[in-house]
Formats: sequence, C-alpha cells, structure tokens
Amino acid sequence: MGEPTPTTMAGFTPAWLTEELRRGGTISGSTTVTSVERKTLGEGEGFMGELARLTIGYSGEPGPATMIASSPMNPSPSPSVFRSTDVTVVDPEIVPPRRSSSVSQAGVK
Repeated sequence: MGEPTPTTMAGFTPAWLTEELRRGGTISGSTTVTSVERKTLGEGEGFMGELARLTIGYSGEPGPATMIASSPMNPSPSPSVFRSTDVTVVDPEIVPPRRSSSVSQAGVK
C-alpha cells in the first residue's frame, strides 16, 4: 500500500500522485506526474477545510489534466473535527468523474 492520504494540500506531491494514479490504473507504469500546481478554491466561503484545483503535468502518456482536492483545515486527532480528504478527477475525456477509496480513476476517501 502507498503513502497515507495527504492531510494538507502540500501533501499532494508529484510522487504521491504518481504512485496513487498508477495503483488505481489511471496512468500507466511508464507515466510519471512531473508537476502539480495548486489553485485554492472557495477561500473564505465557509468550507470546513481547504479546497484546491490541482493542475497536473506528466511525462509519458497523458493523464487527467485537472483534479479537485480537499483536505481538513486543521488535521486534528479529535473525533469532533471534520477530517476527510478527497481528490476527484475532473477531466471526463480521460476518466469519468467518480469517487472511490483511493486515487483510482477518481477519488481518495
């Protein structure tokens, strides 16, 4: 199994995304994520965490160009704090959007 799901936007690194997208079959073993640009979405809108559009660069075959990621604002061990992290592929020409328990074709729980 790969690295744990990131709890901050900085955790969505090229290495982490490469491993998870390969594991889920979204990209081939010869494709590598080479860059991740993060654009914060909905800042100050009352979300219980961070929301960002990830723009992904690859070497090798193409993969999803854009993903949406969310993470808790304050990753706390307290069960009373909302703690979930999601990544959703939003490039339907590559992979239809859906969510799952890992970055496999679309989501991270």
